[in-house]
Amino acid sequence: MLNNKKVIILLVGIIVVLLLLIMQAQSEFDFNAFIKAKDKIENDEKYDNVIMEVNGEPITSKAYEEYQLMLDISKIKQTDKMIKDNLIRQALIRSEIKKHNITCTVEEVEEFNNQRFSALEQNESIKKMIDEYLKLNNMTLEEYKIQSKEVSKLALATLKLKALVFENRPDSKSELNQELYFNSYIEQLKENAIIVDFKSKE
Repeated sequence: MLNNKKVIILLVGIIVVLLLLIMQAQSEFDFNAFIKAKDKIENDEKYDNVIMEVNGEPITSKAYEEYQLMLDISKIKQTDKMIKDNLIRQALIRSEIKKHNITCTVEEVEEFNNQRFSALEQNESIKKMIDEYLKLNNMTLEEYKIQSKEVSKLALATLKLKALVFENRPDSKSELNQELYFNSYIEQLKENAIIVDFKSKE
């Protein structure tokens, strides 16, 4: 009889423990669901201005508008598709630069940036475009030069990427052949890319 009581007490104890574990598991599941929902809301708010993704890299409406502004200042007309194609191309180039661990030193970027502005200042039409951009954004030329360092860094890294792509190609000695081959290289990347357009205008 005593043994039976012990067995019953043991079984009751096991059942209680199991119930507690189930309740705890249920509580953790609800908490995890809450955390996931919260993260999703924060993500939605964070990426509310994302118009596209290229292999997971977000392209924002700000990037689109800045590109469009430069086109307007340059008096260049491009369709929504053409603008997005260029933004996709830039994203793919950035991805390749990262993939191949291409870096630029501060000194390299500084020198390249100065060379870019020296060349731009010799072209009157481009100077006018820059002046217009500065007025629209209430910036000085020096502030614009500092801001442009990121553009120069990307441009310099792109040149290094091109050199890497052409390294083992004997038929890419001329600049034309290099540009044609690099364009086909990027187009191939685009064909294999996962591109999501969240806000198509066409």
